[in-house]
Amino acid sequence: MNDKDNSEVGLAEALNACWRALELWEPTLTMLLRVTHGVAQAREHRKPVLLNALTNKAIEFQNQSMEESRNFRQTVDSHAGILGEEMTGAFQDFYNGWMSYLSIWAQEPAGPAARKAYARVEEVYRALSEVSRRTGFSPITSVFQDPATAEDAEDSTILWRYLDREKFTDLLTTCSLYFCRVDLFGEPFEGSIPAKAITHDIYPMPADREFLNHFFFANCWHMNSHESVAMWKLYLRDEPGVAIQTTVRRLASCLDKPRVGRLDAGCVEYLDYGTDLFDWLGPINAYFRKRSEYQHEREYRIVYHSFPPDYHSETSRQVLAVGPLGTAVKHENIPMPAGVRIPVDLSFLERVLVSPSASYDFQRWTAAIIADTGFMPEVVRSALEQRPRF
Repeated sequence: MNDKDNSEVGLAEALNACWRALELWEPTLTMLLRVTHGVAQAREHRKPVLLNALTNKAIEFQNQSMEESRNFRQTVDSHAGILGEEMTGAFQDFYNGWMSYLSIWAQEPAGPAARKAYARVEEVYRALSEVSRRTGFSPITSVFQDPATAEDAEDSTILWRYLDREKFTDLLTTCSLYFCRVDLFGEPFEGSIPAKAITHDIYPMPADREFLNHFFFANCWHMNSHESVAMWKLYLRDEPGVAIQTTVRRLASCLDKPRVGRLDAGCVEYLDYGTDLFDWLGPINAYFRKRSEYQHEREYRIVYHSFPPDYHSETSRQVLAVGPLGTAVKHENIPMPAGVRIPVDLSFLERVLVSPSASYDFQRWTAAIIADTGFMPEVVRSALEQRPRF
């Protein structure tokens, strides 16, 4: 490889690192903007319960944003010598624009100064993208192109999700569903393949499968026509919380399409991983299979995945749509978030059940914060509280 080739590879790696740091920061900023707008609306319309929850969530996102902004600035500064003056300046302008906005936001979250500062952020982002484009680099994530073969559920299928107070508040204040990275579920077989399949000389190999988990995220639901004692105990352990109810059709119609990455949804199939074999040639399929020991969950799963621009697996090149400067690196060298949020219209909520262990004060809080959102799903206590009349 000559000096020119080395220079191009070095620039590609530097751009990848800086855009990746920006991509880790940007979702938090987006949520901060969303929640900040909610704070202003709740204050204007005098919705105290929601206002309190939104204010706390805004502080959480602001603190997270400050930490991620430091990482972004350090990444840019450490690659300044390779990026060159123009590219470094464009990244630094983006950083300064956001820091200016956050400073103004702390004083006046929804005032004209904040709106002007955000307009400046949009301007410098466009400039940054243009400077980056001129280098031949495109900060576009890649996804698997193969179809998933998960079993579809009927549109009318009733779905449940059991949430404690913190997670329910997060849903209402961010208007988004949280997708957890699958390698953090605590189930070692997530994304794996049956033992029989490993003996077949077909793509992808097991070593590749394990680190693919780093780029897959899931949001999980329980399929049932009624609430479930087992699910209450499994997810809330007698703590106060709620079970939210919707349908496959309603959830699908209210969930936003992500700007980058790919969503797939379907029923989880339960298998004996010691004896069964499934069509796993498409890498996404493994994320809709679980061990038979989990079949009590009756899970309906939404899976999100994307590969950052600085990654593509040596064994994945045939099915990945990768950018021109994709470089092969191991996943542990690429920071990935513990979860991602995908916006959802709260009208997907059809009914909210208050857990049987919750106090009536918690039920009143639940009804109040839902009313403050402007959506009116039915809020009732769990039927498990009913007593027999003999």
